Amino acid sequence: MPREKIEGLISDLHERLAGDDTSPQQDLLLAQLQSQLDSWEGPQPANGNIRDVTEELLEELGEKHPKAARITLEILETLGHLGL
Repeated sequence: MPREKIEGLISDLHERLAGDDTSPQQDLLLAQLQSQLDSWEGPQPANGNIRDVTEELLEELGEKHPKAARITLEILETLGHLGL
C-alpha cells in the first residue's frame, strides 16, 4: 500500500510540474525518484537513497513550485512511516 501511495504522489508531481518552468536539476531528481521506485522490491529501496533524492527534490522545488513541494513533502512523510 505505501508503494502505491508513493507512485500516486509521483504521478501527481508529474501532473503538477507538466508545462511549468522546471530546471534540468528538478527534472533529473524526479526521474531518479521514479527510477528508484521502479526498482524497489521490498521495504528498503534498491539503492538505499530514495529519501535523499526526495529531500533534494523538495529543496529544489521550494518556493517556485509550492504545490509540488507539498506533494514531495507528503512523499517524505510516507517514507518516514515506512522507516526510511
